[in-house]
Amino acid sequence: MRQSGTRPQEATILATVAGPTVVRRQLGRTLKRMRVAAEVSVDQVVAHRELGISRAKLYRIEAGQHPVKPQDVMV
Repeated sequence: MRQSGTRPQEATILATVAGPTVVRRQLGRTLKRMRVAAEVSVDQVVAHRELGISRAKLYRIEAGQHPVKPQDVMV
């Protein structure tokens, strides 16, 4: 049973062992999978003014080529 609050520690350990590029790619794949599952198109994300994300930035985030900031993600 996992205690609450251990998730950030697990991410820190993963980033240390696997490297930040691997973690970014995994996060990008997860974000894309969530966007597709929610049936949200790239155009809808780009049109969302509060996020302020361009099409190119979204593609780079989902490809793991751009670091993700908390303000880049909306649940």
